[in-house]
Order: sequence, then C-alpha cells, then structure tokens
Amino acid sequence: MMSEGCGSTISFQEKKAEIETHARVVVEDVNSLLKEEHEFRTDIMAGVSNSRNTELRGNGKDISSEILDVQNDQRSDKLHECKDTHSSGMDVVRDATKENLRKAEDTTSGRTMYDKVKQKVAEASNGSGYEPDLARSMKDKSGK
Repeated sequence: MMSEGCGSTISFQEKKAEIETHARVVVEDVNSLLKEEHEFRTDIMAGVSNSRNTELRGNGKDISSEILDVQNDQRSDKLHECKDTHSSGMDVVRDATKENLRKAEDTTSGRTMYDKVKQKVAEASNGSGYEPDLARSMKDKSGK
C-alpha cells in the first residue's frame, strides 16, 4: 500500500535526475570551452612572434585580442546558462520538497486525529469494546 506522498517522490526523483543530466552536459560544455581556450592561448603564444597574428585592425586591436573577446563572451554566456539551470533546478527541488513535507504533515496529522478518536472510544468503553452511550442512543432511535 503506497502513501499519498510516494507519487510526488517519484516525480521529484525524475526531476532531480533530469537536472543532474542537464548540469553534466553544461559542465562538459564549459570544460570543452576551457580546453578550446587553452589550446587557443597556446596557439597565440606560439604565434605572437609571427607577424600575421599581430596585424593591427582599423580599431587598434590585434586579431588575437578580438578572438579572445569573442571566446570570453561565449564562455560568459555558457556560465550564465549554467547558473540559470542550477537556479531553476533548485527551485524545482525546493518546491517538490515543500510539497512532500506538506503531504507528510497532512498524513501525520490525520493519523494522529484517528489515534485520538480511537483512544477516546477505548476510554469510553472502559476496554470492553462496548460503548454504553452509543448503544443507548441507538436504542433510543429504534424505539426499543
């Protein structure tokens, strides 16, 4: 027999797995960008003495610094995407956790109320399983 909260726990686990998978993909993308940047910087350092890599453009920047600016923008976009994904993932986890806690509290308070009623019935019947007031009210209603 499953409790009411179990269904949401499964979807919570599925959401968590989905977020973890997406986070791994983003981390792999960031690592790939970092690797590309490292390779590019290595190429730039090797080619600094080569005049083709340091030709000046009209705006006064050299080609290598323009390429680095583009790569930094791409890396920044990926990092923002990663932060946004993490933030939305945490919102999903937080909402699912709150919902599971609320359902657990509802189940617990319902069970507690049932136990209190059961205890009152036992006290009224003095452990005999017979409740005099209830039997008397049933007799009065039937007219016997």
